[in-house]
Amino acid sequence: MKRLFSLIFMLFSFSFLSTLAAKSEQKPKVSIVVPVYGVERWLPECMDSLMNQTLKEIEIICVDDGSPDNCGKMLDEYAKKDARIKVIHKENGGVQRARNAGLDAATGEYIALVDSDDYVDPHTYEVAYNYAKKDNVDVLHFGYRVFDDGKDDHKNYLDLSDGPVTSLKEYWKKHEGFYVWDNLFKAEIIQKDKIRFIPGIRPADDTCFTYSAMGRAKRIKSIPARFYSYRIRPCALSRMTFADMFINSYKMFKHICDSWRQGGCIKGQESLLLTTIIRWSRRYHDTSLDYAQEVLDSFGDDVYNDKVVRECPKYVQKEIDCLKTAAKYGKISYIEEGIYRIASSMDSGKVLDICGGSKDSTANLQIWGSNFTDAQKFKVTRTVGGAYKITALHSGKALDVVGARKEVGTNIWQYDTNDSAAQKWYIVPCANGCYKIISQSNFLAMDISGNNAKNGANIHCWTPHNGNNQKFKFIKVDDINRDPISIAMASDRNYAYPTIVSMTSILENRDPGTKINFYIMLSGNFEQSIKNDILSLKDKYPNCDINLIDMKDKLSDLYTSDHLTAATYYRLLLPDLLPNLDKVLYLDTDIIVQKDLTSLFKHNIDNFYLAGVRDVDVCGIGILNWKSYRHGHDFYTRKYGENTYINCYVNAGILLFNLKNMRENNLVPKLLDCAQKHDFINHDQCVLNTVCYGKILPIFDIYNRAVWLGLNDNQVVVHYCGGEKPWKDLNCSQADLWWKYAEKAPCFNKIQEKYLLPNGTYTVSSSLNPNKVWDIRYASKENGANLQLWDKNNSGAQKFNIKYIGSKLYEIKSKCSNKMIDVQGAGKEEGTGICQYKNNDSDAQKWYIIPCGEKLYKIVSKCNNLAVDVDSACTENGTSIRCWKSNGTNAQKFKFNRVS
Repeated sequence: MKRLFSLIFMLFSFSFLSTLAAKSEQKPKVSIVVPVYGVERWLPECMDSLMNQTLKEIEIICVDDGSPDNCGKMLDEYAKKDARIKVIHKENGGVQRARNAGLDAATGEYIALVDSDDYVDPHTYEVAYNYAKKDNVDVLHFGYRVFDDGKDDHKNYLDLSDGPVTSLKEYWKKHEGFYVWDNLFKAEIIQKDKIRFIPGIRPADDTCFTYSAMGRAKRIKSIPARFYSYRIRPCALSRMTFADMFINSYKMFKHICDSWRQGGCIKGQESLLLTTIIRWSRRYHDTSLDYAQEVLDSFGDDVYNDKVVRECPKYVQKEIDCLKTAAKYGKISYIEEGIYRIASSMDSGKVLDICGGSKDSTANLQIWGSNFTDAQKFKVTRTVGGAYKITALHSGKALDVVGARKEVGTNIWQYDTNDSAAQKWYIVPCANGCYKIISQSNFLAMDISGNNAKNGANIHCWTPHNGNNQKFKFIKVDDINRDPISIAMASDRNYAYPTIVSMTSILENRDPGTKINFYIMLSGNFEQSIKNDILSLKDKYPNCDINLIDMKDKLSDLYTSDHLTAATYYRLLLPDLLPNLDKVLYLDTDIIVQKDLTSLFKHNIDNFYLAGVRDVDVCGIGILNWKSYRHGHDFYTRKYGENTYINCYVNAGILLFNLKNMRENNLVPKLLDCAQKHDFINHDQCVLNTVCYGKILPIFDIYNRAVWLGLNDNQVVVHYCGGEKPWKDLNCSQADLWWKYAEKAPCFNKIQEKYLLPNGTYTVSSSLNPNKVWDIRYASKENGANLQLWDKNNSGAQKFNIKYIGSKLYEIKSKCSNKMIDVQGAGKEEGTGICQYKNNDSDAQKWYIIPCGEKLYKIVSKCNNLAVDVDSACTENGTSIRCWKSNGTNAQKFKFNRVS
């Protein structure tokens, strides 16, 4: 019996001791992590609020982050008083590393984080834990209040009403953002994937950690009680600049996406993640546009794609569109930083101007005639994302979209500089050296109101389009040459109008303030009327001078061939012809100039006779060597070696002459002597390369490139060298470019009459039979009446008004019905009929009328690129006129017979 009693006592004792041991080893219900640094003044209030929690099964992990004050000693004293307090002392590494050290040491069932200058209500973790356990939630969210240091009224508004358990998607509909200290996290979702704070992301580290945890939460609950008291103090780490906060937030975006991928949380929640991040980033909208491409890339393909974006709310889609647009413009927006005058492409003499030269904020931006004042000069500086700030030089104020408004027609003024998108502009290149200026705040283009560059015209924002009232040229102030550019050209009567077109392109594309002095060397057979046509350019383009030099019959005894006349040698005489000039730019007349020539003219050639572009036809494939030996004129290669031309031989079509140096070395007699002694296959070009050998400066081919080689994006001079000329062959390479400037020439009507079909009323006969002409069937006035071939009878049904409408195109109108000749149904197939139809300005009513020799023309539709053709080459009355592939037969050749 005594033994039995002893056994029972032993069993009871073992059970009792086991229970005590189990209790002593039981996990804390909540681990509270507190990073501590430099908060000696506020630490007692924080620690007292934690030690006095009504929930006793807690651990308080305090991490002394190398605090320079007495915080470390104070924590050790607290630990002696309360066994639940664990103190970790470490070298200073920042709040993120301190929190991570605490998380590594945490053993609780749930985890909370508290900042050491804040405090919590005594009931916080008991209420939160009980709610979390009752509903088995992963995250329990409670309320907080914010107070200024020294103004705490200690009112926490404790509303303990219950809330529903929700999914992450439902929960995030009601909450803008999350902090670490107003949540209770189930330890499992934190520790499984070791969610930690990321050093270097501050202050967005709170959000980064919480979003990473929330992504893994299946069940979330929120209660309204404001348990947490957040203290605002001047020295708090969260006081950062707006831009700094966004940059850290951008790093946060990327980390959250990567964290969700690691935890397998993305699938099915892509739009939720994207919406949440965009909702967060919208507060930094202006700054985020500077990092648009980086932000889009940070999401990753699985988050950022069209399907996901379409599932997001409209405001998210709109923000994504803004980021995409900013990224697009940021890539293509480029201009060198500097001080510029900004000229309108509508009128190169009109520039952006601050109204009245005012230095006040809100002074309007307008267009005004160039006057070289500082109110017309702007400092252009590049910002982070590819946009630019444009600052008025005289006032130091930035060009600004009024109120950062999004509406079309919003005004532009100058305003005190700030970092807003309303003062950031994308400078986007378009054709002919022009730029569009796009606002980052609304992606509307800077636009001249009323499409009229008159003095005082207002500048506002408008939907981007291709009109010239949205195109501007940036003229660097340092590059403005107040001294005139001297340009020499040589022409015979055959090249009179091409000379005028070349001069027109030069004057159209010069910068405001660039004066041009032309010296045009004319052979002796020029009529006064053509000279007047050349001089008429002065009336259209002020600030230029034109000097005509009558060359009479000079150099007519030199070797010529093909289409080249003695005029090609005139350039050899320039040092003597222009004795008062030190420098002149010689240009052939079969060129188009697309940009201001100041940069070319300012090349330093003090130690050279010439500057030019290497001749690709010669240097690239050695044709000179082959031609020279074949024709027996190999003087150049025998004199300087067969391979010397590879690096030294330049094309003579565009040359910068050092006239002073050439005169000092008496070069003209040497040039003429060489020309007389040698019948070079390349005429004066070989003469110049031979005599000036070793004194020629090679320059970039943007200043001289043959059209058949293809053009550079920044091509300055386009050269139609060779046999094909755009005024003879309307289909040759870059013919449209030449005709673009021909249409701008003051004597275009004469150019049209010489090279194109003049406007007028005509009958159109077939080259198959000159007595068969175009005819509107039955002389009908109805839409759709066919065009046919018929015996000539001089009726209105056989007369057509022909009118040039630009870009080498014509409209053809029936005299009898006043309706347009039209491709039936705008058809694209061979055999499509041609009829008359009311004017609708469609491509089906626009025609190329192309000379094909012997006063005959081929007619091609713009809408299908097929030629007008007599069906089956038949000349019977009633034969249909149709569209057919160009074949060069007489069925596609017509003669236009002018009628009064």
